[in-house]
Amino acid sequence: MNLIIRADASQQIGYGHVMRCLALAQAWQDRGGEVLFLAHELPPALRQRLTTEKMSYLVGGNQPGDEEDAAFVIEQARALDAPLVVVDGYQFGADYQQRIKAAGLPLLVLDDYAHADFYAADWVLNQNPGAEESLYPRHAESTRFLLGTRYALIRREFWRGRRDHPAPVGRKILVTLGGTDPQNITRSVIDKLEQIDAPDLEVVIVVSAANPQIGDLQAAVSRSRHAMRLETNVSDMTPLMAWADLALSAAGGTLWELALLGVPTCALITAENQRGGAEAFAASGALRLLDIDFDPDVIGRLLADEEARAQLSQRAQAAVDGYGVERVIMRVRGEKLWLRPAQAGDARLIWEWANEPVVRAASFNSAPIPWEDHVRWFTRKLSDPHALILIGMDADDLPIGQVRFDVEGAEAIISVMVTTARAGKGFGADLIERGVQRVLREHPSVERVLAYIKTENSASIRAFEKAGFAFKQDATVKDNPARLYTRKR
Repeated sequence: MNLIIRADASQQIGYGHVMRCLALAQAWQDRGGEVLFLAHELPPALRQRLTTEKMSYLVGGNQPGDEEDAAFVIEQARALDAPLVVVDGYQFGADYQQRIKAAGLPLLVLDDYAHADFYAADWVLNQNPGAEESLYPRHAESTRFLLGTRYALIRREFWRGRRDHPAPVGRKILVTLGGTDPQNITRSVIDKLEQIDAPDLEVVIVVSAANPQIGDLQAAVSRSRHAMRLETNVSDMTPLMAWADLALSAAGGTLWELALLGVPTCALITAENQRGGAEAFAASGALRLLDIDFDPDVIGRLLADEEARAQLSQRAQAAVDGYGVERVIMRVRGEKLWLRPAQAGDARLIWEWANEPVVRAASFNSAPIPWEDHVRWFTRKLSDPHALILIGMDADDLPIGQVRFDVEGAEAIISVMVTTARAGKGFGADLIERGVQRVLREHPSVERVLAYIKTENSASIRAFEKAGFAFKQDATVKDNPARLYTRKR
């Protein structure tokens, strides 16, 4: 299952196209596939990042978006028997898309502002808030649209830094104005932050080591009256975002990452193609939009206003839940569901599912489960590093069931449950398959997954067999005759 991604990065266009495609590539890998990036330009820092992620890349000399470029992509996709081609960049217009489609290749186009005059792709993804199909009046009849922040592509590392409450008084500012910042807006921001009269202010400024102004920026930072430092080529932004009380960010893909983490953010439009998404975010109250020549007092007031920062944080997290890449993969691969980790708020939902008569009859202990017992068990499981509970969500983001694992060394015992209302629709095998992929990824020590099934539960047996489990032996569980099925890594 080889995925082909065509995207470029450079000092002039920035790193955003490649970095958001990386989120898609990670999710593809998680399902056992391989990824090949094709680029006209790819800076050394991104080459190293792809190598670290165990992804391949080829850098060619074709003019981006021309006929030879398309032919090169088609050649690579056919050689690798790739089931999907992804293109991300403003040079990939109508002719380019039609060439890919004429070769019989499924195509996903990542878009920001409907730059092409016609869309021939199978799927068009625009993750901007407020994105609507009316932006694309000319498209193939078969084109499907994945629109809005529910499809935002967020890399997996950003899940580690989610926050709940802002500091009463903000002291820590993160400045991140893109990997390259060709306009050197960073220097202007440094000068403005110098005008803020706030005690104990800490500022971290992130730039690429390839930034041609890095010497000037370092000199300005060293003269600052605040505790200010410059960070270059940061491979993982999560700790810095989690540290910050306030972020000043370019209005590109970083906004979605900051929103997921709940970092109160002021955005600066550094390129015109960022305007639509940034203005829609600002209209929803998820960020403050600043002019390049902003008044520094705006930052000072926001640092002092805990309630205002809390509102920005809450509205941002409401806009971006971090599961966009799962929804995209589900759509393009034709899967029935996607998975999310269980949360404390799922306690009642899982309790109600577990007490459905059909579920109790299939369980080894068929007695109803008291609410208080369930809460104690569920709370314990959520905090147990050897337990994994996942909720299956359908294409409409409705929960359909759960899959649970208890890890014991090289083995993981699986338990699966589909709500009665969705039984018989083929969700069981998909829930098992996706769950097994997840537990094997998150617990490298696991070599075998074990399923104990009541002998008379033929529907569950069929689902596990469809998901690649093989009968091992007869067993007895809590005085019930059972069958043990296993699946190896």
